Amino acid sequence: MFSDDIFALKWLANYLDRPYVSGQVAQAERLNVLEYFKLTNEVNTIFLSKVGDTSIDLPVANVII
Repeated sequence: MFSDDIFALKWLANYLDRPYVSGQVAQAERLNVLEYFKLTNEVNTIFLSKVGDTSIDLPVANVII
């Protein structure tokens, strides 16, 4: 799920107990979240801010909101 509203992004990710990626998240943690999403079935939803607009390859994603 993409959102430009960081407050809403964090709130909803925390409420649903899902990872989020924003500019405030360290690069290493961003990569870990994306790899975990790609390689496991345990995380099926991630929340992304504008940082997700730039060349993130998620071939396993089948729905983007």
